Amino acid sequence: MDDAVCVFKMPIPLKLRQYTGPVDAAPTLVLLHGWGVHSGYWGGFVQQLQAYCHVYTVDLPGYGDNVQALDDYQLENLLDRLIAVMPEQAVYLGWSMGGILALGLAARYPDRVLAVVGIASNPCFVASEAWPCAMPKATYHAFEAGIRDNCPLTLKRFQSLQVKGCPDERALLLQLRRLDRQRQMAKEDVLMAGLGLLAQVEMHETLAQISQPVLWVLGANDAIVPLFVQQRMETSVSVQVVEQASHLPFLSHPEKTLQHLLHFFRQHQWLVDVDNHIEKQQIAASFSRAAPSYDSAAVLQRQVGQELLQCMPQINGLPHIESQQILDVGCGTGYFTRLLKERYSEATVTGVDLAQGMLEQARLKAKGVCWAVGDAEGLPIKTASISLVFSNLVFQWSEKPILVFQELARILKPGGYVVFSTLTTESLWELRAAWQQVDEYTHVNRFVSPQELEGDITESNLQLMSLEEKTISLSYAELKDLTAELRCLGARNLNQGRPRGLAGRQRIQKLKAAYERFRNDDGKLPASYAVIYCILRKMP
Repeated sequence: MDDAVCVFKMPIPLKLRQYTGPVDAAPTLVLLHGWGVHSGYWGGFVQQLQAYCHVYTVDLPGYGDNVQALDDYQLENLLDRLIAVMPEQAVYLGWSMGGILALGLAARYPDRVLAVVGIASNPCFVASEAWPCAMPKATYHAFEAGIRDNCPLTLKRFQSLQVKGCPDERALLLQLRRLDRQRQMAKEDVLMAGLGLLAQVEMHETLAQISQPVLWVLGANDAIVPLFVQQRMETSVSVQVVEQASHLPFLSHPEKTLQHLLHFFRQHQWLVDVDNHIEKQQIAASFSRAAPSYDSAAVLQRQVGQELLQCMPQINGLPHIESQQILDVGCGTGYFTRLLKERYSEATVTGVDLAQGMLEQARLKAKGVCWAVGDAEGLPIKTASISLVFSNLVFQWSEKPILVFQELARILKPGGYVVFSTLTTESLWELRAAWQQVDEYTHVNRFVSPQELEGDITESNLQLMSLEEKTISLSYAELKDLTAELRCLGARNLNQGRPRGLAGRQRIQKLKAAYERFRNDDGKLPASYAVIYCILRKMP
């Protein structure tokens, strides 16, 4: 009798498509498509992402480029096949069923998955007692029967369902049919296996357990994933809604979808904003150099900060602040961070600043306080973890304050507060007016108006509790005393339109002469600062 010969069918590695990003340091993003389609459905969205990321797309087993299906279409097998060909570390963006796969990869391979983005996805696609906001079981069984009895017709109906609710359904439907001709469609057995997986897998508990950051983007008019899914999401998940979008927001509303994704990347400092004209590294270096002399020159900062602390008694609703997390954003050398720790001795107080030099000074002067390097537009702080944010004269350094307020809304617990001060448009108007007599360059930093601030706060879904504007006037014997103080504070002019190089002696003399007309009856030169004191709240 001949020896039996066992033949093992080795799986063919999945094919990846790679789209190189703008620079080597760009983040890596893997796109996972949904059920019944293929990776070609990403369409032009890939090219838009490529301007910011290294992008990888893949067809699931049995779809498109990867025609070999799984022998056993179980979630674990599918995840293992995917991770075998993936980059060492990446953010995973899953659309529809791809969102479930991204969550599964985050749980199964936590060291390989930096974050999860779900687009028009549902942690559970078939409704259950634990997760009712999904497709009713009867609807699912009818759909399953349709694939079995008349697969082509059911897929056409599925396409119509994907575009339903979009302002231009017909144009989007034609686009899908063009995309279908680009790759091979999955066979019936693969589609049935995928439906079985969707019926079995419930990822709502996984969503609550994974430690990676999560962004969930939903279409307001999605006919497959109901909008009230957002009400069941974990508080740690950032949920964004694309208005008027159906099940395909990245095709019907690519700019809005991209905006949410880029903001998420900026929050976690994975992305460099090439359009940011204020050069943050220069700001950090400038303040680091100023750190040793900062406290001796910080007259305005101390006065404004003390008044900001006086706003604190107005805050109600924090009865357990002693056991909460407090954050000082832009803490500098930690003067007010230390005062916060003295006031709330049992609370965990953290000081964050962009300048490493400032934090080195802060560590020398305070114990029992945590310190971290970070940007107000991308704080290294866990979502929904902070009860109180304090920030004194920091936000004027952001060219896009709305990004700061969106970030504060992310890190605050529901019911948490922000107490901050910042400078507004009329600050240093004397210095600005004097320079205008010398040349046309921008010599003084531009500050936002109260109206702009209120608009950004409203758009960030934070509640404005109070806003007060005061003018503080400091006096100097000579103009050089004012400019020396600004240098000691690290307050350089870093805006577009600033002059390059040093100001010549003749221009400095003209500036001094122009500023002299502001000398007051006491023989002093004034410098006015328009300061806003503000209290915000994240609604429960």
